[in-house]
Amino acid sequence: MTDSPFRQSLTSLPFGGEPLPRHHQLSREAVGESQRGRLLHAVFDAVAAKGYANATIADIVERAAVSRAAFYQNFASKEACFRAAFESATLVVRNHMQPAIETAIGGPWRDLVHVSLRSYLELQEAEPAATWSMLVEIYAAGPDFVASSVDRLHLFGDLFRLIYQSARNEEPQRPELPPEVFDILASGIVNHVRVTLCTKGPNALVDLEPLLADYVFVFFGPPFGEQAPRPTTS
Repeated sequence: MTDSPFRQSLTSLPFGGEPLPRHHQLSREAVGESQRGRLLHAVFDAVAAKGYANATIADIVERAAVSRAAFYQNFASKEACFRAAFESATLVVRNHMQPAIETAIGGPWRDLVHVSLRSYLELQEAEPAATWSMLVEIYAAGPDFVASSVDRLHLFGDLFRLIYQSARNEEPQRPELPPEVFDILASGIVNHVRVTLCTKGPNALVDLEPLLADYVFVFFGPPFGEQAPRPTTS
């Protein structure tokens, strides 16, 4: 995969996201944009390396190559910085997946499942620090962050609500399902990604796509009035 949207958002900053040289002609606004952007990346790097509880503001500013004063000009605390990074990353994930989904809409709904999952998993694999921070360390950050994580799951659930509507358009005999079940589906997928991340590492994530697609197909079930094929026995 080419540079992920996370990395592109960093390299799009002044001087390619590198620490600013001593002599530059940037406006105050551009300097602030550079510092904030580097801090949003640095907090994930620090949290992934040391754990949320052990990561300090000193760790973050060192990785971002900004002063402590610059940190407090942008954020009141480590928690505020982590929340801003989480919200920014959630938007990146949504924007990254949207083109692939829009391209697949109109085709077979099962293709939409594969395209959506692969797009999601490729991004998670490309950004291991952000993925670890958002899937694992989020629980160490406290109940408010866990609630934000639940909200993010609802967004993922919306994706599967859309996919199931496509399935019903293709196969009108499919029954309507309660909207909550798609959040359960999203939760199961994200939890399996989390477990794989912890046990096998980020490089194993993209390989989950066929398994997770099968999980979606089984979860949706066969069209109403049809029986699922019986497994063959040897």
